Amino acid sequence: MAKVLTVLDFIGDNEALYGLEGMASPLDLRGKTVGTSFGSTAHYHLSIVLELFDLTESVTVVDVGSDCEGMWERGEIQGLHRWPPCTDYVQANGGKKLLGGKQVRLTYWS
Repeated sequence: MAKVLTVLDFIGDNEALYGLEGMASPLDLRGKTVGTSFGSTAHYHLSIVLELFDLTESVTVVDVGSDCEGMWERGEIQGLHRWPPCTDYVQANGGKKLLGGKQVRLTYWS
């Protein structure tokens, strides 16, 4: 019998989705590139957000590795789903929080 392990709790709003200043919702990421850390809980949570907003096919997801700040600064990513200190940098440099982890949990598992 196969067993499935599921993450049932988020790290509060420590992990969050950010977009460029002027964006109002995750829908504004359509056609954009969003960074995350592949294999992390943020990556998993981003996949849920993309599914919830029907963006799976219209958003490019890339691994930011240790160059999150550089990729944001160079304009290689227009969105980010990760945790501090990277999200602190993004917010201080033109980023806007679009969705916190608590909001995703309440939407997805309600």
